[in-house]
Amino acid sequence: MKRPLFVFAGQSNMVGAATYPATEQVYFEKSFEYLHKKKRLGAKMGEFKTYGFPTGEFAYKDLKAAYGENPDLDMKSTLGKYDDNSFFCPSMNDIANEETKQRFSFYHFSESNLRMSSSLAPFIVKGLEEKGYACAYTHMASGGVPIRHFTDGGAAEYFYEKVADFFADCEERFAGDDMSERVLFWHQG
Repeated sequence: MKRPLFVFAGQSNMVGAATYPATEQVYFEKSFEYLHKKKRLGAKMGEFKTYGFPTGEFAYKDLKAAYGENPDLDMKSTLGKYDDNSFFCPSMNDIANEETKQRFSFYHFSESNLRMSSSLAPFIVKGLEEKGYACAYTHMASGGVPIRHFTDGGAAEYFYEKVADFFADCEERFAGDDMSERVLFWHQG
């Protein structure tokens, strides 16, 4: 089976920094989003999920600050302020009260209070599935950062680590599939 691998990366528009939550979930039949957290915490392989929202994950800079001394692979961190504490973040929405239009700061969110929020990546993958493709993808985005965030320093090092693990875990998980197409899909803020 042909299985293209996508790395969706970029700034706020790729994050999916919406005001309102997604109105419905996107489910995949043969495609998967790759999450890296469990591998970073010691699992043999990252996680492959079959639904779209939220897209991406908090890639915390300091795992001990986010999860403590002995983290459980399924625990959800309460560490907010993604700009200070994460290299990359998942899709988020900031509406606090629809009636009054009150909004949260995006810095309010952490793994523990994240809500179902839309992003571009699952829509592209679902559209490709409808055309007969099975895909795997990962998502790394952060709003309000310069492009050098992806090319220099700690975030860049983590970006390369996650992409390498994504490719390696796909090679193991989907052994026998043709994964020769590897696409970087960039979307600015």
